[in-house]
Amino acid sequence: MPTSLEPPPRTTDISRGEILQILRRELAATVIPLAPLLGCSIELEIDGEIDRIAPVLDRSELCSITTDRPVAGGVFQETSKVVEIPIQSDGCNVGLCRIDASESRPEVVEAIERIVRGQLERISLERQESLLLTELAACWESLEALYDVHALPEACRSTDAIIDWIRNRVIEGQSGLESEFWLEVDGRFIPKAIGRREGRPPSADIEALIERSVAEDRWIVVDPLRPGSTLPDHPERWSRDLRLLVAPSNARHGTRGALVVWGTERTRCFDSRMLRHAQSLATQAVMALEGDRLSQAALQHELVQEEMEIGSEMQRILLLGDKPSALGFAQVASLAIPSQKLGGDFLEFFHLSGMHLDILIGDVMGKGLRASLVGAAITRQFHRTLCSLVTADPNCHAAPETIVSSVHEGVARRLAEFDSFVTLDYARVDAFRGRLDYVDCGHPPILHFRKALGRCDALYGKNVPLGFSDLEVYEQVSVPYEDGDVFVFYSDGVTELRNAAGELFGMERLIALIESTAAEASPDSLTKSIRRALMDFAGGEQTDDDLTLVVVRMSRVPVPESSGLAKTIEIPSDLEQLEACRSFIRSICMQRGRQILDEDAIGLLELAVTEVASNIMIHGQAGFDDPRIRLEGEVFDDSVLVRFDYAGRSFDPTATRPPDFDGSRESGFGVYLTSQCVDQVNYNCKGDGANFIVMIKNRN
Repeated sequence: MPTSLEPPPRTTDISRGEILQILRRELAATVIPLAPLLGCSIELEIDGEIDRIAPVLDRSELCSITTDRPVAGGVFQETSKVVEIPIQSDGCNVGLCRIDASESRPEVVEAIERIVRGQLERISLERQESLLLTELAACWESLEALYDVHALPEACRSTDAIIDWIRNRVIEGQSGLESEFWLEVDGRFIPKAIGRREGRPPSADIEALIERSVAEDRWIVVDPLRPGSTLPDHPERWSRDLRLLVAPSNARHGTRGALVVWGTERTRCFDSRMLRHAQSLATQAVMALEGDRLSQAALQHELVQEEMEIGSEMQRILLLGDKPSALGFAQVASLAIPSQKLGGDFLEFFHLSGMHLDILIGDVMGKGLRASLVGAAITRQFHRTLCSLVTADPNCHAAPETIVSSVHEGVARRLAEFDSFVTLDYARVDAFRGRLDYVDCGHPPILHFRKALGRCDALYGKNVPLGFSDLEVYEQVSVPYEDGDVFVFYSDGVTELRNAAGELFGMERLIALIESTAAEASPDSLTKSIRRALMDFAGGEQTDDDLTLVVVRMSRVPVPESSGLAKTIEIPSDLEQLEACRSFIRSICMQRGRQILDEDAIGLLELAVTEVASNIMIHGQAGFDDPRIRLEGEVFDDSVLVRFDYAGRSFDPTATRPPDFDGSRESGFGVYLTSQCVDQVNYNCKGDGANFIVMIKNRN
């Protein structure tokens, strides 16, 4: 609604000729009868025309008269005196009242001047009173229109029905007028409702005139025949008989429109009353449209909120995997706080074998539903890849770098098409080897708290995010750990969290917090401490980015309770000693005259030991001086454990591809055969050429 409602000049309500008539009538009863007696001439000048209402002499004679009056020291000659009094209407000068006096005394002229000024002031006050009554009447009609809008039946309360009622109400009782309401849509003004008669204002400039009125937030009246009216940009396009009114209205939340009234008959319709009335109705139309828009937006918001709640639950199921429990070799805690209920972070755990735990944590570029869907697709691709690898190798010896490379091959092109990329860490806790193997794809560094040193190290990777390059070669990094060490995985929303001053939480604060609490705190306690520190720093629970956190505390690998039945032999690295290895297995499986494994299980264990021993002799110790192999066997309540210790070349089974059973490739059968004969097999390297291999055969 306009900030000020200033009507056009009031001469649209009373002409200057009428002002002259009123002033002549008022002066006729007071000053004009006295003018001849006082020797004065009074004339009114309006629009350059002079009307002498109290003539005494011709103006030329009057101006030539001189009066000689005695004064001290001589004679003073005085010429004619002329007093000009401005005639005003609504603060504007519309003419002059001129008094010519030559023979009158100064006090007489002053008295006549006061009488004239008093009459002009009285006329002005009466005019203002009349205008005020007109304005009050217009305001009353506006209030009445407002009441009528809200009193419409429920069936007629649609925005279209209200606007149709408004454009009819504004021209009610005014013959020869038409109206329509224009609404801004996508930066342009278009008619929302047309008047009762067909047709529009006959001008190509109507839209530009409406834009001008709305932009300047004031009404515009176009009447080419009326002095002082607004002129369009191209007057030649307008009919001389066309009279037009534009009443704009701007809603607080952006809805903009204008009520347009026009006619071709020369009726006095666009007075202040009409202006106020049209302005009030234009405001009602915009308010109705704005209310409808806000109601629709509120309804849409509710629907979006409901969908977001459903999506948030789906995200929790699909993107935020449940943390594993009762691992025996590690304790795990996790935290996930999406910034907009649907986040781009994802988290998953894969416990594929007894002493291995794989951790996947990632962050998709962006937020909201789009990022959440990309995260779900990436997580699904990891599931599919692992499922394929486990099918080929039940013990899942595929290295993290192999898994990530396989996933990248499946999603790189699609990420590029989607104009997106993903940062992630894929890490494997290897409890038998006592190390963490990980592939870092542009993700924030893993933090490794080393309990023995009380220090936290940042572990960086070598690779760019998924989706950056089709040619990227993914490499893993291995880090040993000790009992009580802690690994912390997190998304960039943790370190890039800002406080009210715009300061980042930063990795330094996170490291300091871990170093001060990780030695004694459980993973759950440490996670809660980090969350509390983040929320205190941010000053509330609302965050600008997703927060995802995983804390893993490493434990000593549990050793099964021994039955006391253990044996050890040491043999030279010679294939002729394979029979001794098989005899050793037979001996530990026969305890106190009782065979603890059936013949089939013993045969499978012998086959596995033979395969591993021959590979060590042929490949692991070839070229070494006086190589030897230490073989240990121990019987437990639920299993038989066999361990090889030897000095030589280390062997990584994850670098061996599964065999091709069509005979096209011979390699890979040894690792595959061993994994099929025993329940668990683990290959370990201590460094400095020291290696050990552990095999477990369950007794059930």
